[in-house]
Amino acid sequence: FMRESAHKRSWTDATIEKFNALKEHIKKYKENPTFDDFNDSGLTAFVISLRSEKKKLKNGEEWSMKDSTVHKQLGYLKWFLKWATEKGFNSNTAYKTFHPTLKTTQKKIIFLTKDEMKRILNLELKGDKAYLEIVRDIFIFCCFSSLRYSDASALKWNDIKDDHIEVTTIKTADSIQIEINDMMRTIIEKYRAIPDKRNNLVFPFYTNQAMNRDLKKLCKMAEINEEI
Repeated sequence: FMRESAHKRSWTDATIEKFNALKEHIKKYKENPTFDDFNDSGLTAFVISLRSEKKKLKNGEEWSMKDSTVHKQLGYLKWFLKWATEKGFNSNTAYKTFHPTLKTTQKKIIFLTKDEMKRILNLELKGDKAYLEIVRDIFIFCCFSSLRYSDASALKWNDIKDDHIEVTTIKTADSIQIEINDMMRTIIEKYRAIPDKRNNLVFPFYTNQAMNRDLKKLCKMAEINEEI
């Protein structure tokens, strides 16, 4: 599953790490599990196993998995089980109707105002700040396309059609079409004119860590709260 999906979906290292972690969680639940072990009662036992995992932190405190993290791990497991079912390896479909009640806290939604967006767009990036133009372009493209950074950074030229883009999202493996608006088209044409087409990617390679670091610099220059 990991070998095929990582290749077809252009998984990031972070996604591969998440499924390696899931594999370890499954081993702690049961050493040699079969698909039959993930019926309704088995999935419940898996959730209980995740909740019962404990770790000792360096400061001596004990760490236990939050329900929000349990929910994510269950989602990754369902992703795998769905793949196995489609491949004909699994006939146990209990995962489709398994929806345990997990308490999750509401995440604070942080967004840019129109004024803040204009400030970023109007920044003069010259001299030693010119390198930030790539980061700005990718960030603006994400804003106007609603793509996650992981999906925008993996976007290839053959994903670009006349009036839309076709992508399979890395995080959820959903196949979607997104209409190309004026801002997206401007950015696409800008990078189409750049001769470096290594790996057929639309945008120059930027690690997620470097992207976040340089976005903070942009926000500071535009006088925007850095938590954006």
